[in-house]
Order: sequence, then structure tokens, then C-alpha cells
Amino acid sequence: MKTVVDVHNVLGEKNIPHEVIPLSCPTSSAERMSEILNLSPSAVIKSVLFIIDGGPLLVLLSAKKRVCYKKLKRAVEASSLRLATPQELVDITGYMLGATPPVAHKVSIRTIMDEELNMQNVIYTSAGELNTVLKMRASDLKEAACAEAYNLTEG
Repeated sequence: MKTVVDVHNVLGEKNIPHEVIPLSCPTSSAERMSEILNLSPSAVIKSVLFIIDGGPLLVLLSAKKRVCYKKLKRAVEASSLRLATPQELVDITGYMLGATPPVAHKVSIRTIMDEELNMQNVIYTSAGELNTVLKMRASDLKEAACAEAYNLTEG
């Protein structure tokens, strides 16, 4: 299983400024992380793994937002799209459910982010373990994850 050390090392190798924040209690969701850190849900990012046309796709979006499947399918020009199973998540990313970071995965994963994240300055996200948070600039996240930005959310 991969850990926060893997995330820190990958970001360090890419010279991406970041901070790993240890927590006294675990967070198993982005919503819970925003509560613990007393942050707006728009500042907390979740990583959601999809399987498109048989391959992995990681989607980054704000904690309270939901992916619009129609928009996502159109953006990535996919004929089939579904959420990854918990076992697929572990097998593909190397991280446990609820602790998936946006970078440093077991295999290379195409990553896209909701364009709304471009409006955020600093974001907080999972750092690879349930009791750690990754803090960084949204622009650095986009660079580190080699993410493409699209309008992906409902509403």
C-alpha cells in the first residue's frame, strides 16, 4: 500500500510546493475533512476514480460537488463510463478508499479537474492516508497531476 511518503516524494521531485498536515483523527471523506479543518467545502478537493472505456480516469472536484456524468462523458469522449469499485481503486492507485491523493499513483492515470478549481488559491485534499491532509495551491495541483480542466459538475 502506498502512503503519504509517496505523495510527498513525488511532489518534491517535481519541485511542487506543498504541506502535509497530520490530523489527530482520520478523515474518510472530503466532506469530513472540511468539517475537521473548519474549511469551506469548495477549498477541499476529492479524487474520484472512474473507469472509461476500460481504462482509469481520475476526476478532481470540490467536496460538495457532484460529477455530471453527461458532461464528463462528453469531455473525455468516452463511450462507456462508470465509477471504479473499491478494489479497482486500491489496485489502480495503490491507496485505500477515502485516502486517495490526486498524485503519486501506482499506475499512470489520466486526470481531469473541474474548472471551478481554477478559482481556488489554496486547496486541501487527501494525502494518501486517512489522518493526513495535503495543502497546496490549486495551480500547482493542476501542474503536478498534469490535469486537464473541464466543466464537470451539476448545476
